Amino acid sequence: MVGWGEVQNKPDGFADGVDNVGVKAIKITRVKDTLTVGTGGDTWPLTILCPSGSTAIGGGYVTQPGLLVHASLPNPPGGAPVENWAMLLSNPTSGALVVDAYAVCIEVTPQGAFTVVDTGEGS
Repeated sequence: MVGWGEVQNKPDGFADGVDNVGVKAIKITRVKDTLTVGTGGDTWPLTILCPSGSTAIGGGYVTQPGLLVHASLPNPPGGAPVENWAMLLSNPTSGALVVDAYAVCIEVTPQGAFTVVDTGEGS
């Protein structure tokens, strides 16, 4: 396990546990996608794509009453990097329903390179 004290080639001003100097820019983007879910109770997938080079850090939705949300999660789940947000929906009603789905994406531009070395020590 590598602790903060083992980060080598830290940029000047790099504080232990807080990297506000090593980052040149942070861009946060909210991406919206709208889907009309048909009737019949079939499951409908929806994937909200982050811009190229971005990582999904969250997501959400606004639905009409009656629409069932079975999942709203990062995609790939448990994978890295998380490039998009995924949803699984169904509509048990007799009319089509609409969902507005969102992904919150972040792109970080580092100030300079630094290296993390695993010394095999620490916790």
